[in-house]
Amino acid sequence: YRFVGPWRLGFGGTALFGRSGHFAVDYEYIDNSIGSFGQKNQYPWNTQGVNNLIGNNLRASHNVRSGIEYRFGNIMVRGGFNWAQNPYKNNLTIKNGFRSTSFGGGYKSEGWYLDFVIQNTVFETFDYYLYNPSLANVQPTSISNRDLSVMFTFGIRY
Repeated sequence: YRFVGPWRLGFGGTALFGRSGHFAVDYEYIDNSIGSFGQKNQYPWNTQGVNNLIGNNLRASHNVRSGIEYRFGNIMVRGGFNWAQNPYKNNLTIKNGFRSTSFGGGYKSEGWYLDFVIQNTVFETFDYYLYNPSLANVQPTSISNRDLSVMFTFGIRY
């Protein structure tokens, strides 16, 4: 099969602070509803049902990313923010997507570098239904997710 991905439009900007730092912002618009499957070779596959599901269940969404980094000699500090909107149309899934904040730093020498980041991702609270509420009288379960990640990188340049 062949898949044609969603339509995307993005732009961004960066402000430099001399040679010591920068601030960047990126925006992305994605029309998830127009992704589609098609046949690629002689093996027939009816893609109409899958393409209808994509068009009926997905919508356009927005993503925003920003970050700042500053250097003090060989030492760097950085922070960032990411917000991504939920691409699903129905209200049975995450309603508002997620947001993520991060803080990190590092040390860079001529032959090696050490880097770390702490990232906190919060998914918007949503109601989960075990069964479709239009078919059964059920109460939702409220779900709130948060992920905290700590990552280290050690590298050698050669």
